[in-house]
Amino acid sequence: RDVVDAVRDEAPDLVFLTGDLITHDWHDAQTLVGDLSRLQPRLGALAVFGNHDYRNRLETEIERLLEQAGVRVLR
Repeated sequence: RDVVDAVRDEAPDLVFLTGDLITHDWHDAQTLVGDLSRLQPRLGALAVFGNHDYRNRLETEIERLLEQAGVRVLR
């Protein structure tokens, strides 16, 4: 939450999340959704997956959660 607040204070045009959004399980991404939805950069928020995000091959679940938060996943 503190990181999102700091980013919002900078009022960026674009936010890019560079992967490894989870550590152990795709459910870890659920804790991010509320905070990430508060970002609302002018040009949007984009994300790519890191190696941890492919754990158990459930990255589609993480993508679904990110999209709920307004983050577009690039593949």
